[in-house]
Amino acid sequence: MNIINAYAPHMGRRIEEADRFYADLATTHNKLPRRDLTFVLGDFNAKLGQPRDGEQFVGNWARGYRNRNGHLLAAFCELHGLTATNTFFRKRAKNLTTWTQRRVGHCIYNQIDYVLSLASILKLCTNAHAWGGTLTNSDHKLVTADFNLRDVPRRRFQTHVARDEETRLARSRLYYDEDARTDYQRRLAAALQDDAETLSTASPQDRWDRILRHAYTSAEDSVGYEPAISKGRFADPQLKTLSYLQQQLRLEIYNNTNADVHQLRKTRNEILHAIRTRCLELANQALDHQAEVIESLSTSSRVFEATRALFRKPRPRQHIRDKQGKLVLSTNRANHLVREHFRSLFVDPSREVVRPLSGADRCSYRLTQPSSSAPSVDSRTAAPPAQTPYQQNYSSMALTLSPNRSLSSSIKDSPQVNISSLVPAY
Repeated sequence: MNIINAYAPHMGRRIEEADRFYADLATTHNKLPRRDLTFVLGDFNAKLGQPRDGEQFVGNWARGYRNRNGHLLAAFCELHGLTATNTFFRKRAKNLTTWTQRRVGHCIYNQIDYVLSLASILKLCTNAHAWGGTLTNSDHKLVTADFNLRDVPRRRFQTHVARDEETRLARSRLYYDEDARTDYQRRLAAALQDDAETLSTASPQDRWDRILRHAYTSAEDSVGYEPAISKGRFADPQLKTLSYLQQQLRLEIYNNTNADVHQLRKTRNEILHAIRTRCLELANQALDHQAEVIESLSTSSRVFEATRALFRKPRPRQHIRDKQGKLVLSTNRANHLVREHFRSLFVDPSREVVRPLSGADRCSYRLTQPSSSAPSVDSRTAAPPAQTPYQQNYSSMALTLSPNRSLSSSIKDSPQVNISSLVPAY
């Protein structure tokens, strides 16, 4: 277990100092092993305020309104998967506020001290409390958080760790798929042969790094990535009823000391078995429905739809950052930044807006005879066959625009025309 004690710059300091503090804190946090439990606690001089859309790192009992340092702390928590534990428990106001300042005629109460823990172990936190009246020369209160660490190994073993796409190469295909293994060997051999001259002159460390990079690129092109595994939930009334019953029985087991615990546990186990059976039935129904949809398609579409169903994965959440590199957590501000970005790419304010054509702008076509000074190409035109019913020569017709006469009437009135130029006649 690792504990990081932090003290952030207050609101009176410059924003550069706060950015430097969170950069150093992120560097320290990333150096610690991920297999260990890490807690970040201290005086952050930040007010997180109430949770906003989609925020999971702050609870419903946070005090105040989010300020500038609160936005920085919120970005840090969301980036590293941390939660402010002392905002998830409903307490009295005196047990939520962590800092007090007396002024003339009134007092200021703020919540600026937090105990940050991993979101994966938030269920292990049983209580978080701010204690006043401690015999210390400080205007801050003592903040404590209780964790049931006896369940850490079991719960951490069961927790699925979401990994990035780059760390989920389908390496198992190299074991059982001979075609993929042959393709990987061919690609790797070609990459090493193309880079042989550079490898011969590089240092041992650079040579090893380049070989690893070629191996990774070859595996990426040959075997690809493993599909993401996502567990879906079923919105079923029967499941909802069973879940509510087992929760009530669990509370009865732990809270009622006069109840028959053995009988209650037996009843709860039966309900849990019924929940598992119902989940299995719903999963089979979903598979049967998906199979029926695929079988109803054409022969060629079945293959593609089955492949999509097998390799379909959730779309990763896209994080938007501003020009300073800070995470944008507000949905409205994120939409505004995206809109302004594409407007700068595709909208040119110096150009006039294209207006639609009006009735006066529309015109028809008419064919007119060219002037005598216009060059003729009759001598270079091949004579038509004798059996051709029309012996007209249209090589000397000029096409102009006229708002009064139509194209069909112009052709009837012009026996010899030359389509050599398009002259607008407005």
